Amino acid sequence: AESDEKCLPCPEGGYCPPGSKIAKDCEAGYYCPAKVAFPQPCPIGTFSGKPKLTKRADCVPCYNGSYCASEGLRQPSGQCDAGYICYEKSYTSAPVDGIIGEVCPKGYYCPLGAQDKIACVTGTYSPTVGGVDSSVCQQCPGGHYCNDIAMTNKGPVCSPGCYCTGGAKQSCQFSADPGYFAEEGSTVQQACPLGTFSPGARSQNCTVCTEGFYCGQPKMSQPTNCPTGSFCGPGTTIPSECPAGTYNDVENGKTIEDCKKCPAGKYCDVRTSNPANCSAGFICRGGRDLRGTVMKFYNG
Repeated sequence: AESDEKCLPCPEGGYCPPGSKIAKDCEAGYYCPAKVAFPQPCPIGTFSGKPKLTKRADCVPCYNGSYCASEGLRQPSGQCDAGYICYEKSYTSAPVDGIIGEVCPKGYYCPLGAQDKIACVTGTYSPTVGGVDSSVCQQCPGGHYCNDIAMTNKGPVCSPGCYCTGGAKQSCQFSADPGYFAEEGSTVQQACPLGTFSPGARSQNCTVCTEGFYCGQPKMSQPTNCPTGSFCGPGTTIPSECPAGTYNDVENGKTIEDCKKCPAGKYCDVRTSNPANCSAGFICRGGRDLRGTVMKFYNG
């Protein structure tokens, strides 16, 4: 009984194996409440680099980006695997439960030891899980735009009147130039064909050449005035000539009705803008040309 009175309770922060004369300090990686014979290991998902811990709550949760795979650790077991995110208290390098960590989601990448996922920048996207570096972020393809971070697909098509060659961050990467057009989702601008024109930038289609004008070249931004001696209907590429026996002395003729009858005493060849005087010794009947309908008088 006398010897029992000399036994003291083991203090916090230490442990006392059977037969101990003095308490031993609790080692790093363990905790020791009062009256324990052996140290208690910090549980998986935690560690401690300090000795003399007194309770389990003193064990440090494994940091984001690292994992603690066993009990009694003085430091984390290592970094989280590339392609994964390790949250606090993770005990595996490749967690998937969404509680202690997860696979790196689409639209992001996660390098070795990532504490958080890193978003793919605007102009790119990633449809793949488990990305380990920025190479998983693909350039937005031509005809589409990626206007947000962390996009998981190639995004909407580019706006009408615009074209997107790749890596577009907005709906109109490039505007179609005058004389060109671009339909929705275009990768290049297209030249306006013959018989059409486009007067301004960002056109989604070309305008049919208007009456009184002609569009004889591709890529036209303005139509050309129909010349005198001619007429031009809608979509004209080459002006139509006023026929022989008629003339048109003003520009921008629209129909054959704009070709006026050649006056008496004059002659009008095809595409005449100003009737010519009848040659001496000839009679030119109104509305006819010289060669086809002239009369010559001479003395016999």
